[in-house]
Formats: sequence, C-alpha cells, structure tokens
Amino acid sequence: MPSTSASAWADHISDCPFCISGARDEMTTLRCAIATVLQHGTFMACDDIPLMEIVTNAGDYLRGLASSPGGDQATPVPPATRWDWLDAEVRRAVALAAGAEPASALDPCIDDALAQAAQWPSQRQQRLFERAAQQFTEQHATTP
Repeated sequence: MPSTSASAWADHISDCPFCISGARDEMTTLRCAIATVLQHGTFMACDDIPLMEIVTNAGDYLRGLASSPGGDQATPVPPATRWDWLDAEVRRAVALAAGAEPASALDPCIDDALAQAAQWPSQRQQRLFERAAQQFTEQHATTP
C-alpha cells in the first residue's frame, strides 16, 4: 500500500487493531505502520539483524516490504515526509519496552536504552520487539 487510499485498507489484515478501529485517517496509517515494523522486528532480530538497523529506516523497510516481488501490497506505507517521525516513534516504542521512560520521541534516554538492548542476545531482542508491539497496540488501539 504505497498510498493511504481507503481502497488499500480493504486488503489489509482483518485483525489489525488499528485498521478495524473505524478510523481511516493518517494517524491510523502511521500507527499501523509502527505496529507492522515492531512485529517484523521480532523476525529481523531472529535473523540477527542489528537492533539499531531494525529501529531506523522504518519507512524504507515498509516500502521495500510492500513493493518486493511477491510482497505484501497491503503493507501500510506512510508518505516519505513522515518517515523521520515513524523512525522516532519506533525507537521510542522499543525503548519503552526496554524499560526506559522517555518523555518524548526525542528524549536522549532512548539512545542509552537502545544501545544497551543492542547488546542483548537475539532471543531477548525478539522478546523486546514482541513486548514493544504489544505495549504499543494496547496503548494506541481503540475498540471498534
């Protein structure tokens, strides 16, 4: 889903808590994109992709996922103008799951939390991404 058109939502996973919320606005797309990156972070950590690589370039990752041969055309891909915001929010969600209490997506404690988590074994990083996805969804999903 390279655009945020309403027709793309019809193809998105039916159990996505953001997509089924009824709202089909830009914030819904961004939250769905963050949740998608966090969920995929579990698999990337399993493949020993460095944590810092996972939590940066989220927009590029989603675009590649959506446009790759045989890729998921329903992947939420926010406009490139939102990618910096997306990266910051993914970093914040992972830092929160790692135990940091950042006040904003620009809080310097995020870097420390991520640097420490980057030293963890891949299994622990997988659990970190699972926890981040769960916490993020619980915090932001609304019931339909």
